[in-house]
Parts: sequence; C-alpha cells; structure tokens
Amino acid sequence: MQVLGPWTDTDTLEALGGGKSRGLALLHRRGLPVPEWSVIGTDAFDLLASNGELAGAMSDFAAAADEPSARRGAARIRDAIARAELPGELRGLIGKAYDAIGGGAIAVRSSVAAEDGIAASYAGQFDTFLNINGLDEVVAAVRRCWASAFTDRSVTYAFAAGGRPRTGGVAVVLQRLVDAETSGVVFTANPITGARDEVVLSAVYGLGEGLVSGAVDADTITVGAGGATDVILGEKATSFHPHGSAGPPSAPWPTVPGPRPR
Repeated sequence: MQVLGPWTDTDTLEALGGGKSRGLALLHRRGLPVPEWSVIGTDAFDLLASNGELAGAMSDFAAAADEPSARRGAARIRDAIARAELPGELRGLIGKAYDAIGGGAIAVRSSVAAEDGIAASYAGQFDTFLNINGLDEVVAAVRRCWASAFTDRSVTYAFAAGGRPRTGGVAVVLQRLVDAETSGVVFTANPITGARDEVVLSAVYGLGEGLVSGAVDADTITVGAGGATDVILGEKATSFHPHGSAGPPSAPWPTVPGPRPR
C-alpha cells in the first residue's frame, strides 16, 4: 500500500483511487489550482476486510439475492467496520496521507470507482466530512467513509439502477479545506431538461455543503449559446462555515445567519 496523489501514475490512480481522485488528477494536470490532496486507495479497505467478522459480512453481502437481504448484509458490514480493530499499518498509512497535505483542517471525501459512470452516477450516495482536524478525527472520518459505501440508500440506488450492490471498497480523498466565501457547481448540460447546449451554474455564500445538501437557496443561472436565458436569485439567508478546530463527523457544518458581503 502507498499514499496516492497527484504524483501517482494514471493507471494506479484509476485502479485504486475512485472517481473523485480521477477528477482531481485531471484538474491538476491541466494546471488548475486544486487544494492539496492525497488518497487512501481501495487496497487499504481490502486489507481491513480480509480478516475477521468483516470478511464474513462482505462474503454474505456479495451473495445477497435481493434488496432486503442486501440491506441486512450492508448493516452487518457497517457494524463490523465500526468495531474492527484498525491495523497499525492502516493507521500509519492514514497518517502519511494526512501529513502529505500538511495536516490542519481538511475534508475527508469518499471516492468510489462507480461514481459518475455512464449507467449510474451514485451522486450523493457516499459520505464526505468537513473541517476534520487531527489524526484521530481523520481516522474516524476515514472509517465512516468506508462504511458509507454500504448504506441502505446505496443498496437501494443500485437495485433501482438495475444492477447489483457494489461489493468493492471505497477509496478516501483527504483534501485541504478552503473556508470559502462563495461556492458553486457548474453543470455542462442542463440537469433538469437534459439540454446539452445549456450550462447551468448554481452558487451560494460559504461552503459548498450548503448548496449540494439543498440547505441554502442558491442563485442559479442558465446559459445558452446566446447568453443567460434564465436567472434565479436565491434568498441565501444562511451560509455554512467551519466552526472550531475540529467538528465531529456527524455535525461539522454549523449554519451562520446572514450572507457575507459580495
């Protein structure tokens, strides 16, 4: 096992790093200013899952015949991940990945190969934790990212998409946290109508969590070949910002009243 990152060759990153790391690498190689990042590959989870209760739970999950049995199997996996003793080798790897980006406050992001595929996107199915600070918090967040690959919503999505629940592990991206004044998302095709000749931009004050969670009413601009075709200005009465030196993984994003000035 090794810490992955922008220094890793494309084939290795594709095999072990998941969808988010693939996107980050593409941006980095185009010369764009990407906040520092490193990756704990799927081989780290495979090591954890190769022995004990977790190995048995993974085997039963892979053999599940229907959604109810797959849900039960996924619950066993999440429970086993929470209780599994973390080998020193894995904790050391997580520490190296954290040190590689300079420590401090970071985002801990699930990264799965199935994301952003042709047949299924898995958008929002796997967890990310913000404002994580210190090795113990990082280790706990990595463990919860692993568990998020086996949630009920992920199982249900897989069956709804006409496939089987994924049985592979999840990679985890560690990335420098930026206390953003504004954040946005750009869709290169209209996600509502499917029109490929329109670009849709949505933006909020503060961290992007307020936007992607739907908690903040965003500004949204639709741009066609001739310019902006629709502009919706959201109220944006709240914004999300880091709070304290480290937030617990369950609630790291307090809501702050009032927008910051433009």
